[in-house]
Amino acid sequence: YVYIINKNTDVTDYAVVSINSEVIGSLYAGDWMFIPWGCVDQHDDIEITANGGTNTICYALFHEGRTLTAS
Repeated sequence: YVYIINKNTDVTDYAVVSINSEVIGSLYAGDWMFIPWGCVDQHDDIEITANGGTNTICYALFHEGRTLTAS
């Protein structure tokens, strides 16, 4: 599972979340998402793009039974 939160307080600044260039949603100020995610390919990256201004994005990855490598 992946937890992502936009800690920004300005409602006009948001972040777009995508996996493999496919947009799965937008996070506005204070919004968060908790999604199931299983990386199948080394290119299955989650991308977060800030729109408007600078956003403080916090995230966490929860996993069990898989060894994950950092790039």
